Amino acid sequence: MLKSNPMFLKRFQGHKWLSSVKWLSSVSQSLQEEWRRRFTENNIENPLGSVRELTKFARKNAFQDKNADAIFNSLCTRRLNREPLQYLIEEWDFRLMTLSMKKPVFIPRPETEGLIDIVKPYLKKDSKFLEVGCGSGAISLAFLTELSTVRCIALDKNQDAVSLTQENAQKLGVADRINVLHKTLDELTLLDAGGEKFDMLISNPPYIPHKEMAFLQEEVKMLGFIL
Repeated sequence: MLKSNPMFLKRFQGHKWLSSVKWLSSVSQSLQEEWRRRFTENNIENPLGSVRELTKFARKNAFQDKNADAIFNSLCTRRLNREPLQYLIEEWDFRLMTLSMKKPVFIPRPETEGLIDIVKPYLKKDSKFLEVGCGSGAISLAFLTELSTVRCIALDKNQDAVSLTQENAQKLGVADRINVLHKTLDELTLLDAGGEKFDMLISNPPYIPHKEMAFLQEEVKMLGFIL
């Protein structure tokens, strides 16, 4: 069920701006209520939380208060069409980070947080690891932000993913410890690695088996990483 998604619930229950805000005044309350109702009727995940996130984004991006309603309506229409909320608000929380999110780069799944806990004990001081298929950079950047002495090289064959990982690394202040390359694993050279060996190779490619398709929310189906 959508409502059981722990990462989604954490975002709405604990996000920094929600503790002090109920309704944001730049988008009319009646419009917010109308979209909350429509989201509920159409089984959109966490209707109230979605409305609040989109209200905040509309407010931040409105040049004048009168524009906020139009921006909000446009965002809500896209959300009603099952466009992932992360793409609409252009960010999402992962571990201790808030990462920028952009199409067509895949959104990190909440289950991926568990991978960090599994691997983290094996990364010692000054470890160097290689990530293949870095996407938004969630995995590599989680290790770099939580372990202050590790370094990494991150690869992705998609230039959009490379650019997004670089952007997130700069935003988090760890760009000096990550080298993001637009390459596949087969294309990696000894020179790329700085002549060093890696202590670990990490990869969490985006895929979902066909047999699980019937149980997926529409937002995941539309991303297209089904094997």
